[in-house]
Amino acid sequence: MPTWLGSFFAFDAPTIELRAPVCAGIYVLWRSGRWICVGASENVRVRLMAILKGDDECVSREMPSNFGFEVIERADRREARRAQLVLDLVPICP
Repeated sequence: MPTWLGSFFAFDAPTIELRAPVCAGIYVLWRSGRWICVGASENVRVRLMAILKGDDECVSREMPSNFGFEVIERADRREARRAQLVLDLVPICP
């Protein structure tokens, strides 16, 4: 059973600018009941904006409609949470 319990927001520039944190964390991208991507970043907002602009071919092809995030400052905890979500959610894009 998936362990993502966070909120989802529209995956568009205005919403990312308004909702995504300017700090370290993990993020998920989703569309129509399909998990597209689980990632980790030192700056979630910057990473999501880069993805939105097309810097990940797989994610761009899958056209996510929503994103969610968790703020996790410590790198080891962030990577552990990302790895667990990848196992649980089995996203389309690595």
